Amino acid sequence: MDIYEQNYTQSIENEQALIRFHASDADQIQNAQILYELVSSLNETFSLHPFTGELYLITKENFKSTYEFDIYAYDRYRKRLVENNMKTKTHVKLNFNQLNFQNNEYEIIETIFNQTIQFKELISFYEINIYERKSIHLLNIHQPILTIDIKPKEKFFEIFLLNNSSLNTKNLFINQNNIYLNKYLIEEYNLQLLICFNQNFQCQYTKYRLIPLIDLNFYQFHFQSIEKIYLDENLPVDSFITRIQLDYKNFYSQQSLIINYKLLNDEKNFQFYINSKTGILRLAERLEYRIYTLDIQANIHLFNRRYSIETTIEINVREINKYRPIFRNNTPTEFFQLPYQFQALDFDQNKQTNGRITYRLWNCRNSCPFQIGPNNGILSLNNKENYFIKDKIYHLQIIAFDWGQPISLESRIEIDVDLSSRFGKRDLTRTRAYSRRWRKKTTSNLLATTMSTEKRLVNSNLTKGLSQSFESTEYRADYSTNECFLN
Repeated sequence: MDIYEQNYTQSIENEQALIRFHASDADQIQNAQILYELVSSLNETFSLHPFTGELYLITKENFKSTYEFDIYAYDRYRKRLVENNMKTKTHVKLNFNQLNFQNNEYEIIETIFNQTIQFKELISFYEINIYERKSIHLLNIHQPILTIDIKPKEKFFEIFLLNNSSLNTKNLFINQNNIYLNKYLIEEYNLQLLICFNQNFQCQYTKYRLIPLIDLNFYQFHFQSIEKIYLDENLPVDSFITRIQLDYKNFYSQQSLIINYKLLNDEKNFQFYINSKTGILRLAERLEYRIYTLDIQANIHLFNRRYSIETTIEINVREINKYRPIFRNNTPTEFFQLPYQFQALDFDQNKQTNGRITYRLWNCRNSCPFQIGPNNGILSLNNKENYFIKDKIYHLQIIAFDWGQPISLESRIEIDVDLSSRFGKRDLTRTRAYSRRWRKKTTSNLLATTMSTEKRLVNSNLTKGLSQSFESTEYRADYSTNECFLN
């Protein structure tokens, strides 16, 4: 059988809850419902709530210093089955001897500092106002956190903290009508106050819940600076990226500080994850070539208060060189005239590095009669004509390479250059204008020669035809002048 024993050292009022009993049942639904019953003749002094198990004081008339009685707890569904062991009983002992009920003239109460207060009458007609300081930090700890004002005005009164206040109220002290922090430890305080007047003849009870306001700007919470972050797109999953940390000032070592970190804008892609305690940021999924912007929140829990600040970081992902340059499929390999522009393609996205293409002649360096534009890929003859051999077929290698990271990729194409047909019948020093004039003069001479030949052929044919036809006619012909006359 369980035994409850409780000692009371404070003043007790009528209809005040003294103790609460609790019984449990492993059954479900209605079989698990508990009913409490007071089994004694103390119904005029105490009252037990049948459903909650709370014991109340009804009256203080003929009050004793000690009470002992039993309480039953029943299955609510089987309340009347008393003899089938579906009940439990507990014994209760309540001690009120320290309240000095035998002396009806004064009441005695104890403070949280183990100080005994004796007063005659408990009153309630004063208006008690408690004013709280708006913010508390290390520099104003010498100032009161609470100020108590009494209306109507009383010059002389004394304030006591009762022992049913929260234990941390021992860190407070009272001076006149002000309450101060004894040390810089800001917490939530549950104050049970007794304010006594007229040399403790009359006292009035009040309570106050103190949650000090903290000036968080005083601590100057801010994120540590983070340099620009550059990552390769082939970075393995779970790799360390950076660590997010807070800086602060004026912090007292005994203060309770909890910081939790959270990613705000990565809830859909889950590309990154952050350890809420350490602030270490790691990679959760494969990266793409782009710039990631992350919003990070730091939730600060200080003195049972919550405060949050945010910052934004950028993560620049560097593209890995994956594709090599490729010459177009229709690029010829034999050339009989120049210039010619080579074109290569690169499918990497970053055109500044991985997709940037440069052209180069590989096997034609010293005394080379050819040149290629490194950016545009145009192959042409250079100005050093002494190096060129007319009847030679040149075997060249053209290289197209990119500026990729971490390695550069390239492609090659082999070509043959034969310009002998172009320079076989004329000197290399002839200009294009001279060539055009030469072609124009040759064409005009050929046209004049052709027309003269055709005229002679027509005249000879005409003379021959006339001589044959005029022999048997009345006409005669003059072959010297090619004229006809009548006979």
